[in-house]
Amino acid sequence: MGREILLAFALYVSQGMLPNRFPTRGQEPEYNTVDATSWYFEAVNALLQHTQDDEFIRAALYETLCCIIDWHVRGTRYGIASMRTAC
Repeated sequence: MGREILLAFALYVSQGMLPNRFPTRGQEPEYNTVDATSWYFEAVNALLQHTQDDEFIRAALYETLCCIIDWHVRGTRYGIASMRTAC
């Protein structure tokens, strides 16, 4: 069940963000939450810890996770981006 939920959420990733409100018929998703993708990574990690199924993560979610990271490095909607600090 967890795999199916993560796959379903992955379908809605847009510009590195997950929606905070999923669409009903004829409506667009709303992408205005800063922490949904962080929780998504937590959920992927929890599944991995519970199942040890790194094959599934690599085959089905890795590309989505990389895309999310890439967008957060470049910046997503509303100026959401990773914080870079000087060493």
